Amino acid sequence: MTNYSSIKQLYIVHIVYTFCRQTLEVIYAISIRKPKEGEDPHRPPTDLEILNAYGGMCLANALEIVFL
Repeated sequence: MTNYSSIKQLYIVHIVYTFCRQTLEVIYAISIRKPKEGEDPHRPPTDLEILNAYGGMCLANALEIVFL
């Protein structure tokens, strides 16, 4: 647990290793960046990739509300 900077990061890592990328994308209606060329295509997404995908979705929803 000392390798993680916060409980939030530890929770996200737990979710990532519990559910596969496709399941997370369907459940949360997000699009997680695919691994780059040269990376393991079957690796779980990083905590930063999930937060960026979720943050982008929240920003899109906020902008939709503002501009309606």
